[in-house]
Amino acid sequence: MDICHTANAESECRHQYPRWGVTKATSILLSALVAAGAAFGTASAQVIDMPADAVGSSDAPSETVEESTGLWGMEEERRAIERRTVIGGYGEVHYNTVIPEGGDAESTIDVHRLVVFLSQRFTDRLSFYGELEVEHTFVSSGGPGEVAVEQAFIDYNVAGDALGIRAGVVLVPMGFINTWHEPPTFNGVERPMVDNRIIPTTWREGGIGIFGEPVEGLSYELYAISGLDPLGFSAGSGLRGGRQHVAKAVTTGVAVTGRLEYEPTLGVSVGLAGYFGNSGPNAGDTYRDEGDSTPDIQPFKLRVPVAGVALDARLRRSGIEARGLLAYFSIGNTDDLRDTLNAAGESIGPDIGSSLFGAYLELGYDVFHTTEIDHELVPFVRYEFYDTAFTSSDAYEGGERGSSDYVFGLSWRPIRQVVFKSNVTLRRPNEGANETLIDLGVGWMF
Repeated sequence: MDICHTANAESECRHQYPRWGVTKATSILLSALVAAGAAFGTASAQVIDMPADAVGSSDAPSETVEESTGLWGMEEERRAIERRTVIGGYGEVHYNTVIPEGGDAESTIDVHRLVVFLSQRFTDRLSFYGELEVEHTFVSSGGPGEVAVEQAFIDYNVAGDALGIRAGVVLVPMGFINTWHEPPTFNGVERPMVDNRIIPTTWREGGIGIFGEPVEGLSYELYAISGLDPLGFSAGSGLRGGRQHVAKAVTTGVAVTGRLEYEPTLGVSVGLAGYFGNSGPNAGDTYRDEGDSTPDIQPFKLRVPVAGVALDARLRRSGIEARGLLAYFSIGNTDDLRDTLNAAGESIGPDIGSSLFGAYLELGYDVFHTTEIDHELVPFVRYEFYDTAFTSSDAYEGGERGSSDYVFGLSWRPIRQVVFKSNVTLRRPNEGANETLIDLGVGWMF
């Protein structure tokens, strides 16, 4: 269930999503074209159906779309449309300035991402959902750009809302940003650092599992998915480099992940998620030196168990926007991983900590909530702490990796699908120079 602002009556939402910007005149034109096509025998051609409210008609059938005005993402709303094909998307442009203490400022502007969404409802039981993402404008050799399939899965409804089967490219349901990351759904130009360094969003894997909402307000997800590659782990970025992006991903070591979410009342949500997998086999052929005085390179089976837990809570009620997240991962056998060699006897194992930890708390308030202004203006503050080497073995030499961020920002949403953002971040690492970050951004979803 989505979460929305409430006005005088807590059960009524203040705003409605205008899902399609199509005028009444366009509606008449589309109807005429369809009728003409049918008259000339073209009715067998595939047509992309649009929701009844696409035409802006006040008497559009309300049962075609489930009412939803939450800010936590538009997937549920899109998939609720009782038509065959739906197209949507989201994107964001960022202007970032980094001012290191005692150094010179550096600024960049970037089309951080542009995502196209497509869903197809084949039958009442069977549907498809997919997202194709372009990051940093274009792809070139050695450049920062990337084109990626972010999601692509089939859902099969087994028992109404209570049970469904999902298979394909799925998002790992750790925290809420990894699942709901459309720019208007969160404050701050950049995603929280906990959702970057500790939970490596956007984290997608190939897999199969079940999902559902057996009782109102209680939902679940449970998947068997492809695991991580431990050779991609690092002291600075944690698990992030171990994601295989479902690109010929090695699945010798699989993982299991799941999430429970409870929404006791409109505007309040609590989630608990877990992850466990043995990433070692995904490193391929690994070796270590068994010799004492002279090298003796021998193959060995690398075991690197990874276990994680995330607890999150959100409140969006009476103009208040609050959220919090705790995330922890443990990495086993880091000394064996550090000593891993290839067949030539060269070191390929990363020097990493044995656990990662991060947490943040954010509070904002819509200053227009009690007015007649049909916009949202949300000043907010956020504190977060993250450490990719929260604990480590005696052999670890990667240095201090903990940092605290103090974020002060403002989000303006003229409508729910468009946001203009600004924020200042005071970054205070445990080791190294302090930084001040100034960010501006614009984001959208439809």
